[in-house]
Amino acid sequence: MKEFIIKYQVIIFFILSAVIGYAPWIFIGRPIWLIWGMSVSGALLTFYLDGKSGLLKILKRAIPKKEDIKPLLCIPLFFIITDALALLIAYILFKDIPGFEFIRKEPLYIPAFIIAVLFGGPLAEELFGLRGYALPKLLQKMNPVPATLIVGLFFGAWHFIEFNAPGSTQYALGMRMYPFFILIEIALSILMTWLYQTSAAPLFIGGIYCHLSMNVINCLMTTKITFSTLAGVAPTNNHYIVIFGIEMIVCAVFLIIKTRGQLR
Repeated sequence: MKEFIIKYQVIIFFILSAVIGYAPWIFIGRPIWLIWGMSVSGALLTFYLDGKSGLLKILKRAIPKKEDIKPLLCIPLFFIITDALALLIAYILFKDIPGFEFIRKEPLYIPAFIIAVLFGGPLAEELFGLRGYALPKLLQKMNPVPATLIVGLFFGAWHFIEFNAPGSTQYALGMRMYPFFILIEIALSILMTWLYQTSAAPLFIGGIYCHLSMNVINCLMTTKITFSTLAGVAPTNNHYIVIFGIEMIVCAVFLIIKTRGQLR
């Protein structure tokens, strides 16, 4: 039994994550997910196969290191620049004017918002999940690009439930954006794998911190969300999403070419 799980552990992780994460929708019929399904699945598999030492090994990769001061500064700056460029292009092409509602109306709530976002995707999907469990397992078996494509595909497809859940950011985008959303998540995963493989604390920098920076900055700069409206997300400007997505795809292609597919 254990040999079977070892052989197919990544496939089992994806299946288990989907079952646990989508359990409320499966059994209740409402589009609600358990976003911690990924980390629960990865933690269970790690404990079964490697015990407490395996869990501690993953946690060590999630602890910031002083060697990573540069990416700590550069990652938020990267998303600020790419989002600002998306806003500028949208203004030039479509005359869209950003509102910066959160920054203007509730700036004092931004720290609380960052904490709230942290306990969503950045920890729930990364800690024992995509970059905490699946990516390192796949990197042991294949080259970085195909490993990342698999992780990125699941990363994007995982959000299908959110495209059916009124009040979510993805629902505001509309189902027609779902395929492009998956492409964005694949492109972002290329960037995250590069960070993962070039950082002293790979899981923290390439997973949790990058994911947190992207989510927070995108929300603050390109949506009308505020802390008071978290329960009902305001409509998202799809122009921003498309332009940002194209930027991420270009960045991903550049990294693949520059590193000759090694992403390091």
